[in-house]
Amino acid sequence: MNQTIYRVLHIYESDYGCEEHAEPTAEVVLEAADGSRKTISYSDAALYTLDIFEGDSVTYTDGTLQKVISEQDS
Repeated sequence: MNQTIYRVLHIYESDYGCEEHAEPTAEVVLEAADGSRKTISYSDAALYTLDIFEGDSVTYTDGTLQKVISEQDS
């Protein structure tokens, strides 16, 4: 199965106001190689756990982000 690889263009952390018990999320803007973009809402804690930041390459399948590790990062 061929997965689309996206580049993380922007991560916008939400303003945390009156939603005290809600899990903090961030809006993540992804861009595919063909220039198409999508914006997803994703757990802020999961982004840190997965070590995903702006400029990173990721896949997004079934609602799950996965960082793409290149040979030079290994």
